[in-house]
Amino acid sequence: YAIIKTVGGLNMINEKLQEAFNDQINKEFYSAYLYLAMSAFFDEIGLFGFANWTKVQAREEMDHGMIIFNYIISFCFYFSFSLLLFLLFYTLLMFYVIPQCIYKVHHSHQGTLRHPEPQTASFR
Repeated sequence: YAIIKTVGGLNMINEKLQEAFNDQINKEFYSAYLYLAMSAFFDEIGLFGFANWTKVQAREEMDHGMIIFNYIISFCFYFSFSLLLFLLFYTLLMFYVIPQCIYKVHHSHQGTLRHPEPQTASFR
């Protein structure tokens, strides 16, 4: 997924660098997901130290991605009212969609979860 997009023909970095940054951000977040998968496996087999270590590595990979993202944002800023409205709409949509996904998971597994309502469920 491309984080950096040329909006309205305006962009402060060249296309090759833009592609390289996008690729690296994706690799950092993908690595974080892999570390989280490893953490779940280690936790399942009782290797809690390894599980914790891989969670720490996942956070570090996410931090790397965010460092690159923040660097890009610091000099590739573009603003328009229509873009602002689009982003606010998209944020509200995500604010609605993501909780619906967990409610769906909760509903489909009601017999196996400890709490009858998703609002009271603790996933810790």
